Amino acid sequence: MAGLKTEADIRRALSRRLSQCFVAEAAGICTEWPFVLPLGHPSREALLGGLGELGVLTQTLRAWDQELGTTTTYTMRDAGGPKRVPTHLSVPTADVAARIAEPRRGEPWKRILDRTRRRAHTVRTQFPQLDDTVVARILKALDGCNDLECEQVLSAGAWFSAHDARGLTLRQVPIPGIDSKWLDNKRRRNLVCLLAGKEELGLAGWAPSVQLAYLDPDHLAHGGRHFDSWVCGDVITLAYVPERVIIVENKDTYRCFPQVERSICVFGSGFAGLSVVGELPWVRDADEVVYWGDLDADGFEILNAYRVAGIECRSILMDVPTLERFGRYGTNLEKDHKTRILRQRKELSLLSADERAAYELITDPAYTGNRRLEQERIPLAEARAAL
Repeated sequence: MAGLKTEADIRRALSRRLSQCFVAEAAGICTEWPFVLPLGHPSREALLGGLGELGVLTQTLRAWDQELGTTTTYTMRDAGGPKRVPTHLSVPTADVAARIAEPRRGEPWKRILDRTRRRAHTVRTQFPQLDDTVVARILKALDGCNDLECEQVLSAGAWFSAHDARGLTLRQVPIPGIDSKWLDNKRRRNLVCLLAGKEELGLAGWAPSVQLAYLDPDHLAHGGRHFDSWVCGDVITLAYVPERVIIVENKDTYRCFPQVERSICVFGSGFAGLSVVGELPWVRDADEVVYWGDLDADGFEILNAYRVAGIECRSILMDVPTLERFGRYGTNLEKDHKTRILRQRKELSLLSADERAAYELITDPAYTGNRRLEQERIPLAEARAAL
């Protein structure tokens, strides 16, 4: 009936309410109950045309009131005679709501509440120093975990509460029953920090590194090494001082880049490479720095960021003609292969006119072409020619 919630509407509304507060309920800090749900105000015409639906709903509400302890409020309305029309449903507790609410992704709310309360009890027993708000944050993060992962998180939290892990790497922490790669997951580390009451775990990280390829044909013809790497803080002696540095964003491109006199190709690693590549003295001292990134929003933002950092670089193959020639090999999907690409345009003040034209085109909501053209889809001969 128009203007009056149906039984299905009520079940969905209570499911949404539980989604918002079940963690606080389990943590003992919920103030949602009793919850009063407005049922709507149908017109006289809707009442006259839906007396049968009204009768069914009233019968359902009466049964809930009697069996579950809800309270329905009514008002008298004229619908071809006086009729009692429900206006509000008061639900006293989360447990009562769970018995009425629509399941969440097929799982009954009673099971979700029971599991979350059980985990709350375990967390409080093992970590009595945590206050209720922190417990609620932990329960929220654990909601997507199965029981085994939950047990592992609690075990890791207990270990870090009792041990100082400074100097160890992520994979050296000796937690019983947890493999060496378990802590690679950032979400798990954040959970462990909450449980252990620490801002950070104090683990040693690996220094950032740069991968590079020597491109000079004379160097390679005389048996010189093709690939090299440098770890931040270490000492490196280059095979030769490059006159040109070419920064690329794809490993296939980096490994297969054609020979170029007195040049070095650097694997940039996207935004992560900015703070490392941009600080290398032989990059800053090169006669020319060339940036070739994906022809997408990220590529232009990285290019602009290098210039903001003081690297005077020119781009290649990041313009509208390149997009027109090779755009059919691009994509309109994000890297999850499900979400459509549409990035909000940013103010990139250091793009050239040609670069800006391409950037504005692929960030235009009305653009119907592909918004990401990855550099490896462009023949390397085109890059060699562009140099």
